[in-house]
Amino acid sequence: MKYLLIVLILVFGQNSFAKEYISEDEFTDRYIAVVQNKSTGLSIKKITSLNIEYETKSGIQQRSNLHNAYLKYRANPEDLSSILDVYSNSLVETVLELSKDIDRNRIFPVIKDKNYILQISSMVREKHEDKEMPFLYKKLNDVLYLVFALDTESSMRFLSKKDLIKLELEETDLLPLSIENLKREFAGLSVKGDPAGLSMLIADGNYEASFFIVDSLWDKKIFPVQGDIVLHMPARDTVLITGSEDLDGLKRVSEIISDNTNNLAYPITNVGFIRKNDAWELYKPK
Repeated sequence: MKYLLIVLILVFGQNSFAKEYISEDEFTDRYIAVVQNKSTGLSIKKITSLNIEYETKSGIQQRSNLHNAYLKYRANPEDLSSILDVYSNSLVETVLELSKDIDRNRIFPVIKDKNYILQISSMVREKHEDKEMPFLYKKLNDVLYLVFALDTESSMRFLSKKDLIKLELEETDLLPLSIENLKREFAGLSVKGDPAGLSMLIADGNYEASFFIVDSLWDKKIFPVQGDIVLHMPARDTVLITGSEDLDGLKRVSEIISDNTNNLAYPITNVGFIRKNDAWELYKPK
């Protein structure tokens, strides 16, 4: 769990001493070596630093970016081995175990920004001009999109149209189903900080931002802030809440985001959102 205190400590303490890190290129090489040791059925090679391409025995070819894994390592260099292990497990399970039965109770909503969707779309067109996106997505507004993740013990992958056929679901079923799963899985969702001033959501480090679409949460009885509720989610595990008339809260949010922009794993957006008439609108600072 990430607490607001920890975030602030990172803000003021991250430059207290210099660290030596392995390069992006070496990190990529080590990642590939770990994957190769785990699976003989997967061919993997480096395209550039932090960019790999892999192919299964059945001929499925895809590319993957290790930027988030490297950021995680830079934040916790002493955990290099475990980080490589976790991320390699994720790749191996995603690629080699897609044929397993899908548990509809493990489908959760995931917030992504417009740039993420555009990047994936560009990568797909680069390789196969007429190929459609490899996963389902839904536009929420001009900044945010929603994808649907199948969450297993060691990985998370996004659902495709083929998955819908297996599940015997319509695409319109995914939003309400994923929200109910999210609410059930994280019934113990907590709020740290001052709900009337500046606070943040605490779930599991993966799905905090997903609660953006849970309308019942965004109530002034839960967050009795000054003015309307203003929310920022610079990363999937960082959701900051304050009020539109709370100048001190807004200033602190801005400072936290600006000081951590380059150190966040799984970034989303620095754009804020304001709750008006039971719906989210883009927040425009005065």
